[in-house]
Amino acid sequence: MERFDATRDATETTRQRLRPATRTKWGVAAPSGESYASVTLRMREWFDSLLADTVAVAHGGTMRALMVVLGIAAPLEAAETPIGQGVVYVFSDGGLRKYG
Repeated sequence: MERFDATRDATETTRQRLRPATRTKWGVAAPSGESYASVTLRMREWFDSLLADTVAVAHGGTMRALMVVLGIAAPLEAAETPIGQGVVYVFSDGGLRKYG
């Protein structure tokens, strides 16, 4: 599986945003909000700062960004991935497991 570079992908997303015909869900931000690409940059910094196994509670968009940071999914695939409510997801060993 190809690993995705959040900085490279965010830069490419910015280019796509400038071309309306090639807009993607990954690069479009809600009014006064963030795009998935922006969240991905923050998630990379957060993940790199972890020193031990960690439990985090987050929104689906944050999870999608982490999927890209960890190379589990491509940006457009992550953007379209359904995220369940009341479900526990475990990121480990280069993969993602769902419980619940």
